[in-house]
Amino acid sequence: MPKISQHLGFTFKRGETFVKVDVQVDDIDTELPFKEQIDGVNDYLDDLFKAVRDKIDRQIESIIEELDEA
Repeated sequence: MPKISQHLGFTFKRGETFVKVDVQVDDIDTELPFKEQIDGVNDYLDDLFKAVRDKIDRQIESIIEELDEA
């Protein structure tokens, strides 16, 4: 039962802020159907991405508000 891992990362600029996103999935069993193993991960990653994006958007809005008040 050989197992593999996959890592994906990228960095981008959002406004004046740099954002780094890394995702790693470990222990993918090469002898089991891939779709069954990854389906739960996909749902989780969608929720995680939305939460991180929303958090960053709120932080950027806060910074913009502070600059406007100055």
